[in-house]
Amino acid sequence: MMQLLFSVIAVLAINPMLGGVALLLCIPMSLVPVISKRFVIRARNTVTENVDELNTVTGDLLHGIVDWRLTGKERDVHHRFALLNKKWLKAADHDATVQKKADSANNFMTNILIFGVWIVGGLLIMRGNMSVAQVVAFFSLVGNISVPLFYTSGLFAQFNGGRAVLAKVNGTIEDTPQQDRELESDAAEPVKDIQGIDTIIYRDVSFHTEKNAGRRPVNLQMDTSKRYLIVGPSGAGKSSLVRPLFSLDTDYTGSILVNGTDIKDPALGALGQSIGLLSQSSHIFHASIRENVRLMDEGVDDRTILEACQAASIDEWVGKRGLDYVIDDDLRTLSGGERQRILLARLLVRGRRFCVFDELTTGLDHRTAQQVEQTIFDTIPGFIYITHRLNETVLTNSDTIVVIEDMQIKAQGNYDQVRHALLDSGLLEPANPAKAVGNPV
Repeated sequence: MMQLLFSVIAVLAINPMLGGVALLLCIPMSLVPVISKRFVIRARNTVTENVDELNTVTGDLLHGIVDWRLTGKERDVHHRFALLNKKWLKAADHDATVQKKADSANNFMTNILIFGVWIVGGLLIMRGNMSVAQVVAFFSLVGNISVPLFYTSGLFAQFNGGRAVLAKVNGTIEDTPQQDRELESDAAEPVKDIQGIDTIIYRDVSFHTEKNAGRRPVNLQMDTSKRYLIVGPSGAGKSSLVRPLFSLDTDYTGSILVNGTDIKDPALGALGQSIGLLSQSSHIFHASIRENVRLMDEGVDDRTILEACQAASIDEWVGKRGLDYVIDDDLRTLSGGERQRILLARLLVRGRRFCVFDELTTGLDHRTAQQVEQTIFDTIPGFIYITHRLNETVLTNSDTIVVIEDMQIKAQGNYDQVRHALLDSGLLEPANPAKAVGNPV
């Protein structure tokens, strides 16, 4: 700013007439940012919005990669990302075009300034009012005036782009509503049974053999019409038991058979199309309730979605907000219990006959956790329920309890048959075997 002010004073001191002409010719150049302001701001804000949307959706899809891969939505995800990328490129191209036009206008005005200064300076030299050296020095000083004005439009666009981003960040910081809601457990209707998998057999299976050499292999047979409770301390290897079913872990030896066919047989197809998976890492996408439940499957109508929500005991909450209500995974738009019920509705709308629930109630308070668990037992005909938190609901309603410890099956059977193993593992209180450690019944 001081350099600009000094240059203005200097050109007027060298020759007031030529200085006045130069300053007059600078006026159109200084008006370019003002005239182009509306167009530059609109183009830059459009780019900011598209970048923000692309980043949000990309992060969303990466966090939910297991969810959409298990449902075979790779093509839909690719199409959605391609459309967003095309939209962003179009906005960026438009922003570049607007800035290029503003720069072209600046260049034109700069050329007029240069041409005008040399013409008037030449006339003054011919009249003997100025020397060539004075005109050259004058032109150098004029450059100190024109260059800042030339870059003003570019800096103006960057300023408004940064301001738009800052406004969005501030809006995110300030928008932190606190919600503390609980859902009452309602009677749920069982889902319709579909034809599919009947048996899952683990035959001499050992997981991560390099780290777990010498441990007893897993032998287990499961009927998909029954309910299996897989329990054990944290890190015991409960999740490792089911991850191969969804191709999430292939580091094992032995055979896992589904309806008598090894899951490594390509002819079997993706088990995620037949077995539902709901875990603590299952993702709520930044989208409407409708899109979160049907998961990019436009063949699922609203009636089917509402029926799934009713079965998941979330229909009243959804009814108050509507299927277009936008939710996300940061727990600002829904509570932990509501989140798990939305995910359960997503599972139910696909009509899965057999499901896997992996540490589903982690992070939920006891009351909400038991409500979610009761809904699962009331709704799903057959499943594997993995947890390290026990209560009366899961213990008394499971057909078979499998106790896992150190990547091995310690015991399996009904509650009476595994009670001592639960006590030995510290999962039940010795004084009251019907009460789970840290989980009031």
